[in-house]
Amino acid sequence: MNGKVHITVCEGRNLIKCEPYCVISFDPSAKEAKTEVHNTTQNPTWQKKFSFELPTVYTNVMVKVLVMDENKLTKDVVLGRINIPLSNLKDKEEIAQWYSIVNKEDPKNGKGEIFLRLMVDTKDSQPEVEQLDLSKANKQQMADALEDLQGRLLEANSENSELVEKINSLFADMYYTYCNPRKLGVLEVQVISGRELPAKDLMGDKDNFFKSTSDPYCKLACGGKLVSTTAKKSTVNPDWNETFSLPVMHAGEELVIDIFDKDLIGKDEFMGQVRVLVGDIIRLSPPSIEQTYPLKPKKYMSASKIKKVKGTLKIALKYTAEKQDTQEEVVPTKLKRKEDLLIMAEKVRDNLLERIALSNDERSLKKHANC
Repeated sequence: MNGKVHITVCEGRNLIKCEPYCVISFDPSAKEAKTEVHNTTQNPTWQKKFSFELPTVYTNVMVKVLVMDENKLTKDVVLGRINIPLSNLKDKEEIAQWYSIVNKEDPKNGKGEIFLRLMVDTKDSQPEVEQLDLSKANKQQMADALEDLQGRLLEANSENSELVEKINSLFADMYYTYCNPRKLGVLEVQVISGRELPAKDLMGDKDNFFKSTSDPYCKLACGGKLVSTTAKKSTVNPDWNETFSLPVMHAGEELVIDIFDKDLIGKDEFMGQVRVLVGDIIRLSPPSIEQTYPLKPKKYMSASKIKKVKGTLKIALKYTAEKQDTQEEVVPTKLKRKEDLLIMAEKVRDNLLERIALSNDERSLKKHANC
């Protein structure tokens, strides 16, 4: 490999009012990459990094950024283009600046600028992580691989803490899959009702044309299990009265309830969220509660979207402990992310190695069973 070119699409400013996204291509490669689509805005923020492999000769190669406006009903509209010759870039020297959008065919759309970071690295210093052959894995191999991943996560934390949170959840999934932790108990959740939820749809009838309403439903997550209520048609004051049983794996577990507006066309729209620390319920005597919670925004939402979150959700919660041989004190904890990752990584590594060793012993016994 001759190296890579790294391109970060940071943000845009003074675009026409649209739902913008960017498509990045690296000529002469046919490979393309795409940022996420932002809801209507003139000043989007992406902070999305892409890497492309360099050809042997790249003096006449262009980095092409196509700025688009998503249109759900018709074809997406080209706002403009940015072309950057790689010959302008020196090895391992980052260029970070605003680039004007150019649209010669339709100048009224070609307004605003995009901030890009570009760097050519002819001797890529970030080697790709090789997939471990678990049948031959040893403790040092796995420790080195996990340490390397941990270092990259902590380095990324300052740039994108949402990414770290997603990777953290992956470690948790591996922990539950391979380590078989003992379940503490079960949380029974009754989703009762929602009130004064955001209106997301325009509906019409003979008595009240263009009445603003929604088709709300809830997604519940706890202990690695995800369930959903039914969607209630054309209301901002839904009554569900639906009950679910969710596993509780540790006292630091959170019950997360997201409310969405069901759409037949396009992506379901987020309406609000309720988060409850299970440890707060466990400490109650008896461990049950019925309460109305205000809806809150998700992390990392834009200010314009946060303003649209409103309403309340009424739920009833009841915790039932699993029967255990010995009585253990349950202490609700919330580890810092760095500690959480290290603990989970260590448990995943040790349990995988133990399973590999057992698997090797079993194969050896089968091989000599008829000796």
